[in-house]
Amino acid sequence: MHRKREVVAIATAAVAISVLLLAAFAGKDRIIEQWRLFQLEHGSRDDVLAAARWLGEKRCVGAVRPLLGAMKRACEEWLDGAPNNSARVAWFLIGPSSINPDHSPETLPPAWAHLEFLRAFSRIGEPAMRGMIRALLEEEDEITHRLAANILIRLLRSGIGSSFGGWVHYRDYGVWEVLPDLERLNQDTQVDPEVRRLAAQAFEKLAHRNKPPP
Repeated sequence: MHRKREVVAIATAAVAISVLLLAAFAGKDRIIEQWRLFQLEHGSRDDVLAAARWLGEKRCVGAVRPLLGAMKRACEEWLDGAPNNSARVAWFLIGPSSINPDHSPETLPPAWAHLEFLRAFSRIGEPAMRGMIRALLEEEDEITHRLAANILIRLLRSGIGSSFGGWVHYRDYGVWEVLPDLERLNQDTQVDPEVRRLAAQAFEKLAHRNKPPP
């Protein structure tokens, strides 16, 4: 009986140690996630891109809006030589030489910088799609709207999990171009009802504000 109690005690201790180790490991990931989110907001250009890559690889759902915010800051700060907000987004997604070489800022992000963000959203999956619809619905500034539309279009047309390879993804979509995608989401009975509701609300809001160019 004494021997049996010793075995039970040892087994219990082993389980407790395993749980503590798992908790410590999980806690470590949480600490790293907070550090990466801090880098995303306050780090250098290389820090921001590395943070976006890590947050995507870890599929951090809580990073969706911070990632979108980091893209907005990149357009504003890395491309401050652009003549307007539309050009900032276009330069970030395509590259300044294809917009207007005469207005190229002195310092540019790498041509592939936007792909780090797109791949992060793709790895996060449906929560990223939901986050972009909410951004279209809740935010008002032009850069955020244009970025959210571009991200959502790519996620829906290339598919969740896409690595976004090829030059086809070096394109800037207008906000109005996301309207057919929102309408399809709303009509798709296989889509989560909450996503359908958000898509319908976003469509109604954007349809009154964004018209195709003549």
